[in-house]
Amino acid sequence: LHRAVAVLLFDSRGRLLIQRRAPTKRWHPGLWTLSATGHVRSGETYDAAAAREAREEVGVAVPLSYVTKFLAPTLSDEETIENEWVGILDGEFDGEATPDGAEVDRVARVTMGGLRSMDARSMMTPDSMMVVERYLQARGPQTA
Repeated sequence: LHRAVAVLLFDSRGRLLIQRRAPTKRWHPGLWTLSATGHVRSGETYDAAAAREAREEVGVAVPLSYVTKFLAPTLSDEETIENEWVGILDGEFDGEATPDGAEVDRVARVTMGGLRSMDARSMMTPDSMMVVERYLQARGPQTA
């Protein structure tokens, strides 16, 4: 059991910045995920980890707000088991992202409807919509 963060960056039009994981990533290569995600290091806070992951993965440094955290159901593939407390943070970002090519194949902005459509077509990592649903529960339906 370990800690992780999920960062949701929205533009002023309400679109979510998402990233497609690099094809070289071991965990869900080539699938789309949230703005930034990652593990919290020993001694690091959720806030600090979220800011670090947003800078490392998509080159974004903006103020982030802590939203909630939840114990995610265990996820696994043939090699990895993820058993995590996930902290969710959000922020606003209208600029151009600068993806780290080693981790991120590309970025896009989508509406919640577009995100749900991508999830229905199995284009999203298994945990992405779980995080989005928890986010919407915490922030309220006006966020969608």
